[in-house]
Amino acid sequence: MWHRPRYGVCQDRWVRLRPALQLLAVLAAIAMAWAPTATAQPERVAPIGHIGETLHFDYGTIGADVTVHNIDPTGIPAGMAPPRGIIWKAYVTIRPTKVPNAYALLMALKLGGISPETGDAYEPQRTDEPDDLNYALRNAPQGSTVSGAVYWDVYRGPVRHIVLRSAQTQVHLAQWDL
Repeated sequence: MWHRPRYGVCQDRWVRLRPALQLLAVLAAIAMAWAPTATAQPERVAPIGHIGETLHFDYGTIGADVTVHNIDPTGIPAGMAPPRGIIWKAYVTIRPTKVPNAYALLMALKLGGISPETGDAYEPQRTDEPDDLNYALRNAPQGSTVSGAVYWDVYRGPVRHIVLRSAQTQVHLAQWDL
């Protein structure tokens, strides 16, 4: 036998919630229209120079004067995996001006090589060479001066720019053009 709903009202919950859902959708649309839009903060301008120039950066708790002296092709350094291309070596001098501890720059900085012709970005390679910059940065207290070399495995286009970045955030700190 057929049974009628009690009180003559439909007992389906969704039918009862439909007006409330429509009201929520309208309120959400109004809130999104009136909400302030997020604007990008202007990025700080990183210094740009040429090989041989000393550039200063100051980023959070670290700061230093950095000079990239020159860049040359070199042989395969000790401790490096077999390369895909030609090994390039840049000689760098760093004078820390603001560091929380003597090894902060080792953990905070990366010097990369950029080839604009091919769009390649070459990451620094760790080596066992005694002149590797990583060894010098293990003990670089504020006011000291350390020098060393950075190695890249350049397998397509030649390096035309050297870019200093934060290792954690990848923020562009300085750039040297050849």
